[in-house]
Amino acid sequence: MTNCGACGAELTNENWQASQKKRGIKRCRDCQVKRLEQWKKEHPKKASNAVKSWKQHHRDRVNELNAKSRNKSKLELLVHYSGTNPPQCANLFREHKEPYTTFEALSIDHINSGGADQRRIVGAHLQWWLRHKGYPEGYQVLCMNCQFIKRHRNKEWANKTVIVHGKHKRGS
Repeated sequence: MTNCGACGAELTNENWQASQKKRGIKRCRDCQVKRLEQWKKEHPKKASNAVKSWKQHHRDRVNELNAKSRNKSKLELLVHYSGTNPPQCANLFREHKEPYTTFEALSIDHINSGGADQRRIVGAHLQWWLRHKGYPEGYQVLCMNCQFIKRHRNKEWANKTVIVHGKHKRGS
């Protein structure tokens, strides 16, 4: 039986990281985390540089983790606004005979238009903004087909001011 050198707890496969075990480090996961946090406080510049270096050398892993996080966030948002799990298109125009649930093609839509105006304020961070604001009303889930049909039928591109080469022009 092996015990943690810091707290004395018995080391098992659940609380002893395999990498620590291989290197002969006798510290349970909780004590290792506490030790790492303490080291980060004592050496903030080294810790920051270590993170930057790791991210540079593991770009594929960073991209994979970021995509996973974005997809999880998007799924929570779509489930909330569609009211179903899995999320589905609101099917405003009765385009689908069956519920349309293809995750990659679903997106958030402003019920009363106004998406362009909000993008000017919020930028490209609508998912974060909606979550941060407590999922306000006025949004729905549509597939991209329904998004384009709505945009076309409502003429959502018309009468918009566009900046072209530094000059304001009216959209047509």
